[in-house]
Amino acid sequence: MSKLDVFIIDDSEINNAITKQIASQHNRINNISTYTDAIEALSVMVKADENKQKLPDLILLDIQMPEMNGYEWLDEIDEHFDDPNFVVIFVSGTNYQKDFESFEKQRLAKELLPKPITRETFDKIITDYFA
Repeated sequence: MSKLDVFIIDDSEINNAITKQIASQHNRINNISTYTDAIEALSVMVKADENKQKLPDLILLDIQMPEMNGYEWLDEIDEHFDDPNFVVIFVSGTNYQKDFESFEKQRLAKELLPKPITRETFDKIITDYFA
């Protein structure tokens, strides 16, 4: 089985560190990049695509972030990538009905999961999408 590259995009450095720690323990994970700025992460993705570099296999994306929220980030990704070949999982620290309603209306994120991501949840993501 091939090794996977992961992007973690969350404005909380603490959440990024926790998620990175969990992801790094999985034997399928190769590289992990963390971003507290969604615009920076978007720029990295677009430049990598333009330069024909490898894109991440899995993106764990926070919904509520300053400057650009997760839905806006996905809109930008949707405009740039015709047929994305990566899995996006939303992670949210809220339980607002609005998050769930908005999630149902978009097409790129595969799941909406609560924070923090646990080892069991991460293992399930890998099994469900990369088995």
